[in-house]
Amino acid sequence: MKELNYEIGQWIACSEGYGQIIFIRAYFVEDYEIDRKGRKNGEFIRYIYVIKILCGFDGKIKKSNRIKIDTSCSPIDKKGLKYLEKIKIDQKDEYNKYILYDEKNSLTDQLFLNYKLDVLEFDKDIVYNQIDEILYNLHPSFTYKDFANEFKKYEFPFKLENLVSGGTNLIELRFDSRLYKTKDKEAVFDHLRIIKIYN
Repeated sequence: MKELNYEIGQWIACSEGYGQIIFIRAYFVEDYEIDRKGRKNGEFIRYIYVIKILCGFDGKIKKSNRIKIDTSCSPIDKKGLKYLEKIKIDQKDEYNKYILYDEKNSLTDQLFLNYKLDVLEFDKDIVYNQIDEILYNLHPSFTYKDFANEFKKYEFPFKLENLVSGGTNLIELRFDSRLYKTKDKEAVFDHLRIIKIYN
């Protein structure tokens, strides 16, 4: 696994401007990866950084949607440090609001997966109910493997092996992961639902 060069609380520059890292997640290959590039399950892909943005590259304070997700960042530069010091001195109230700003508890990563349908004639209500039952059985948190094990207990018009990037005659599922939590190199999800059935 790549060496981690950053730590929580560190001031950095990212695609949105200057801010602090509030969360770091290592991202690994899992069963649902379509474009594996020859990699096996459990292999490290990259780090994901959750960043609280103080200001843009122009020094203007960001007042909304401060929490951003990035896959790369760099140490804060001299220009960013000057903005940081200037804001601390000249805009104390805004800086204090930034420090107290906490949106991370509602931060959710969404994984959208498409599966090719094996049959086109089926009762959609049954499929929706079965997905709801799986979610109920897995609540409050689960990995994709946990989902796959529960999935096997039901008859569905699709197989988990039939992952596709798009097209027609498919079902799209959404898996939600609050704060990008992981367990033993696997993403931990807390919600699951059908987005749409295309047939």
